[in-house]
Formats: sequence, structure tokens, C-alpha cells
Amino acid sequence: MNTPQPSLSATPVALTVELDLAAVNAGQRPPAPLNREKAGQLADAIANDLARILGDQIHACGLILPAALYDLTELLQPGLTWVEILLEIYRGSFAGQGFTPQVLALGGDDDFPVAALAPQRRPGSGPLLILPLLLVGEHTTIEPIQSQLEEVLLERGRSSLQTESLIRRDFQLSPRNLTYATFNDLSALLKIQLGHAGLEPLWQLLEGALFRPEEAELAQLPEQNSFLGRNSEIFTTFYTYDQWVATDRGDATDYRRWLLKQRLYEAGLAAHGLRIRRLRHPASLDSTCSGQLNRNLEEHEISGDLLREPDSPVPSLEGADIVLLTEHSTPELGPLAYTVLVQAGDGRVLHVANEYPLNLETAQQLREDWAEVASRYDLPLHLAQPGKILTSDDGKHLLPQVDFKDGAH
Repeated sequence: MNTPQPSLSATPVALTVELDLAAVNAGQRPPAPLNREKAGQLADAIANDLARILGDQIHACGLILPAALYDLTELLQPGLTWVEILLEIYRGSFAGQGFTPQVLALGGDDDFPVAALAPQRRPGSGPLLILPLLLVGEHTTIEPIQSQLEEVLLERGRSSLQTESLIRRDFQLSPRNLTYATFNDLSALLKIQLGHAGLEPLWQLLEGALFRPEEAELAQLPEQNSFLGRNSEIFTTFYTYDQWVATDRGDATDYRRWLLKQRLYEAGLAAHGLRIRRLRHPASLDSTCSGQLNRNLEEHEISGDLLREPDSPVPSLEGADIVLLTEHSTPELGPLAYTVLVQAGDGRVLHVANEYPLNLETAQQLREDWAEVASRYDLPLHLAQPGKILTSDDGKHLLPQVDFKDGAH
């Protein structure tokens, strides 16, 4: 006969591993997770730390942790889904028996044992890496411990020398600081960091997604970017260069500033697990009305990571003589658009369009796709890379480069 399962609660805690900023290499990945043996040793050391910090009441709690290091963006995501995953694993350890406080560590000699918790190990992560852990117990036990954690961790949360020694030895790191923190502490730290970087609206959107996911959160930047957050999704309006100028939003310099902020915010929000949904102009995000938003999505949502202007399929290129591909770019943005011009031998224009890759991977794919089209029709392909945005004399339209003396292939 199975023992009735108690109603368990859990509270997340973080061991923060702060590295020297000079030691963080843009191409370097965080270290690999630990194997089972080393994971167990580290978990025992962390359990001893928490007993020292919290006292004897900690012995009524279980502890489970993945012996891996994560970037803060991987963990500070809507719903904190990793918490529920660890709690389910802990529940599964009962094997039909009653709750018993124990220390569980997830490590792997090869692949990480729980794919959903495998760290992404993105190059350049840091300088703050996080080892997440979960304290598990009955509700009457966890609730006072959670309050105690909020009160004492910032003052008494430094790790022991034993834990530091294991982190240094097994992860091959030289941390500046090793401290325990609650996830409220980490949220406050992120808010301060974004504020110092002048990105307060980014925190506004993240805070809404983390703590008020069902409420609409509208952020409008001085550069005229608009973002609407709701239910772990971010809605934003994307402008082509021609649309930007036609709506009197500014010139090429203003467009560069807008696009730089657009890419920065989209990347930051996506890194925290938010889905980005882009709308074409003239969709507006001035209203947070769900009905209006749904109509805008139905009529104006951009499908995929490439926007074509005009939004029509490429016609047959029979009779074409040359494909001209002009890359509009700036040093800080890289490629922002490509003007495609296909001409016949008599000079007739068979196709002209501007194509906007919405990430760098799509820019590479766009070039490869047009190279394949040119090859299929046995046409020469000229790729012009002038290193700037080429516009018409009145500044209202992107133009192709038709002089191949410089920057063309």
C-alpha cells in the first residue's frame, strides 16, 4: 500500500559565481556540468553551507540541484520552469514512500541526465554564472524558511571554503565571489544593472513577464521603438527604411538608432525565454486592447525571420542577364537590408525588392539563397558591400549599387 504523498512546496536559491570581467572571453563557453561523483560532493558541501546559514530547521527540507552553471538569462524566465522540473524529479525519488529529506544532485558522465535542464553554455556568458538549487519540504516548513532566506542571505550568504575549493577544482574557475542569493535578489540585481545601462524599459518588460504575465505591459522608447508584453510574448512593430522615412520618423541616422535599440531589446527579451512577434507597419501597439492586438496579428504579423518589400513572390527570371545584390550595412549593425535587382540583357528590370533579414543567420541564408538562384539560371551574381546605407537623393528609398568598381564580388 502506497504512503499518501504530502503536499510539497519548494523555494529556489542560487549560488552565484562571480568571475573577473577581464577573464570572460567572448568566445569562451561556461564549463561543462560535473559528473555524478563530483556532483554529489558539491551538493553535500552546499547542504552544509545552508545548514550553517539557516540553522537546524533546514534538516526538515530536502535539497536538489543540477551540478551545472547557467547564465542568469537561462534561469530568470517566466514561470521559472526549472523549479517545477526539479520538484517533479524530487517527488519521483520517493518511489511510493513518504517524503524524506535528502540531498539529490544531477550530474552526468556524458550527456546531462535531464535534457530540459542542460545548460546552454553560450559563448561569452558571465561574468555572473548561477548554480540553481531547490529546497523542498512541506508547506509549513518551507514558508518560514523562505522568509528567512530573504532576510539573511545577503548578509550571511557567503559560501564556505570547502564549496569554493570544489568550484575551483571541478569547474576549473577562479571566482571573485561565491555567494548564495534568492531569486528576488537576482531580480533586483538585474534591475540595477539594466538601469545603469540605460535600459529601464527592458526591465519593465521583463518584470511584467516574470511577475505579472497576464497583464499587458507597454514600453515605448525615445527612439520610437514600441514593445508590448503579455503572456510570455513580446509584440513589436518593425519598420522598413522606406516606411520609416515615409511616416516622418526621421532620416537614415534616426533609423540606425531605432534599429540598434530594436535588435538590442529583441535579443535581450528572447534570451530570457520570451517569444518575439513582429508586426509590419501600419500595425500600432498604442492600444493594449486584446481584440485590436489580435486583429493586428491576423493582418500584419511577419512570418519567419525575413521581411520582403514589396511582400510579393519573386517572379520567373527567364531572360534575366544579371543579379545585383546590394548589402546595406553599418559597422555597429552589420547587414540591415539587401536590395535585390534582376535585369535583362536589354536593361529591363525583371525584379527589384528590399529584403530585411531579422537576424544575422538569416542574412547569411539570404546571400546563399540568391547565390543558388543565380546558379540555377546560370547568371552572374554581383554582391556589393559598400559598408553604408545607400539611399536615393531625397533620402526616401534604399537604392542598389550598380557601380562594381569597389566593394562588389
